[in-house]
Amino acid sequence: MDSAEKGLSSAENLKGFIEIIIPLLIECWIEASPAQSAPILGNLLESESQQLMQQVLSIIHLLWKLTKRHDETYKMVREK
Repeated sequence: MDSAEKGLSSAENLKGFIEIIIPLLIECWIEASPAQSAPILGNLLESESQQLMQQVLSIIHLLWKLTKRHDETYKMVREK
């Protein structure tokens, strides 16, 4: 099975994907932050900004869980 067929099931492919996607997600987060958006009242975020930031967090959380799963699988295989 070559690396294209493994997708994110390969630890190496997952690492490469994370190295690409995290900077992009951080850029999205920064663009949605109140300092970058139009002036707003108080500390409230605009609904669209809030939704974008929530989605960025959700993606990072899923990547974290996937990475953790890879670590546990690697440890389990290494112990056998």
